[in-house]
Amino acid sequence: MKILFIAHNSLLSGGANRSLLMVLKQLRLQYGVECNVVVPQKKGALIDALKSEEIRYIVAVPYYGVISGFYHDGRDWLRCIKVWIGGILECLGALFLIPKLKKEQYDLVYTNTRVPMIGAIIAKALKIKHICHVRELGPENPYWPFWDCQQIYDNSDALILISEAVKQQFVQKTSEEKLHVIHNGIDSTMALDIAPKENGEWFELLITARLMEDKGQLEAVKALDVLKKRGYSNIRIHLAGSVRNAAFNSQYVNEVKSFIEAHDLKENVVFHGEVKDMISLRKQMHCELVCSKCETFGRVTVEGMRSGLAVIGSNTGGTKEIIDDGNTGLLYQQGNPIDLANNIEKLYLDRNYMDQLAKNGYIYSQTHFTAEQNANQIWSVIKEVLG
Repeated sequence: MKILFIAHNSLLSGGANRSLLMVLKQLRLQYGVECNVVVPQKKGALIDALKSEEIRYIVAVPYYGVISGFYHDGRDWLRCIKVWIGGILECLGALFLIPKLKKEQYDLVYTNTRVPMIGAIIAKALKIKHICHVRELGPENPYWPFWDCQQIYDNSDALILISEAVKQQFVQKTSEEKLHVIHNGIDSTMALDIAPKENGEWFELLITARLMEDKGQLEAVKALDVLKKRGYSNIRIHLAGSVRNAAFNSQYVNEVKSFIEAHDLKENVVFHGEVKDMISLRKQMHCELVCSKCETFGRVTVEGMRSGLAVIGSNTGGTKEIIDDGNTGLLYQQGNPIDLANNIEKLYLDRNYMDQLAKNGYIYSQTHFTAEQNANQIWSVIKEVLG
């Protein structure tokens, strides 16, 4: 079988392409699938990884996706123009690529995220099946109106959705007939040597996420302020993540830093930027926080569990599908820093309970969300689509 995969960019900084790379390796290893990948840029970490794995890639006319929505901040018209130009170029890029692909005799086109529409255009032109793997929630009111939930549904033979949270967005607009919920497989290191955390000078908390409003770093810092006012001055939060789209997110980053300075929390918050070796950093932590407004799945939740950390997550999106509250981790009311502070305090005061949650989460993570399980489920959908 020969499948053409569509990547939304040529990087590995986000979870989507890391998951794609894992799927490519597993489908080739387990089922002998010949995998080719369309990428929009000539250079990037994904390109390097594909070369290393000897997976063929095809560089298309640059495309960047068309799912951006209105922010109502006075700059919508600029972004709208950019998205429309990008959408038109993506359509033209597909037309340019199609003649080169006709001789390849692909069985299927597999678009790795909902962002690009080029895969659906190629599949229609080649008269073959199309699967879209939806890994993100889209805006309710997109700039480009030709690639919303209904359009994605109509131009796909199956949709793989990474959580029930993502599915709920689609069932409001489409039928459930083509929808398949498959939680991500995570190829992070398993069977790590995990030991109970020792009491040290600091109680260390970690947030692994890009610095942006949707990831909730400010909410965590506000919880830290609540705890400090209760007398817990030795709790520290580590922020591991780069600033995505600095021009747009700089205001949020400045807001976080201003709050830290205004509430005398400089000693209690550490900015790490993008971290290459998360295993080493997590070994220094007691607990991982997932404070996102609504994670579509929550890769870092599983990675935190596999690292032997107790995980506290917001009770929204995919996070609540991973954490069994009080058993494999703790859930708090998203948007409520006091509730988050209460959960942190609970683990700070009861280290045995923290270690038990970490152990339960660790065991659970070893038997769920594996690369093999993920590939098996995806393969079942592929076989169903191809008949």
